[in-house]
Amino acid sequence: MAGVAAVALVAVLVAVLTGEGPVTTPSSAPTGKYAARLKAGDLCVTEGRDRETHDGPPIAVQGACSDAPPRTLIEPIGGENDRIWWDHPVNGPGCLSAMGGSVHEGARLEPWDKCRDDMTFQQFRFERVGQDRYRLRPLHTDLCVGVQEPLAPGAEVVLEKCTGGADQEFAVERL
Repeated sequence: MAGVAAVALVAVLVAVLTGEGPVTTPSSAPTGKYAARLKAGDLCVTEGRDRETHDGPPIAVQGACSDAPPRTLIEPIGGENDRIWWDHPVNGPGCLSAMGGSVHEGARLEPWDKCRDDMTFQQFRFERVGQDRYRLRPLHTDLCVGVQEPLAPGAEVVLEKCTGGADQEFAVERL
């Protein structure tokens, strides 16, 4: 156990001395959940409503990071798979779900309060696409998580064909 702690301390010292932090993906978080912001462009993923009807269940949308109410928590759940939790100050905890298992393009993402390890539509893989940039892929489909155009407050977070566009790249910013 002391050897592991020593190796970790050396890694931290090297990172501090060289000015470079260790390369980590959300799945390599040291333990349990960690607080993060999912950002596409200068906006954070937050909770909102259908932008045309403004009703229905809560869905994931883009919003200003300063007023994004739910805090995002990323929980490694084994292998390269992660669960994305919402810690909403009013509604409580829930996890991001790709619409109950829907696999069609345009399917919205929504926070659910029933989160279980066997629900693949609540599990995501973070694929590194650049320095601190990730593409999110739900495990139950070959689609990617993206933001409907234009990238603006209220833009819905949906499933779409993986094109490699900037609207499908998210920064994971630790809080």
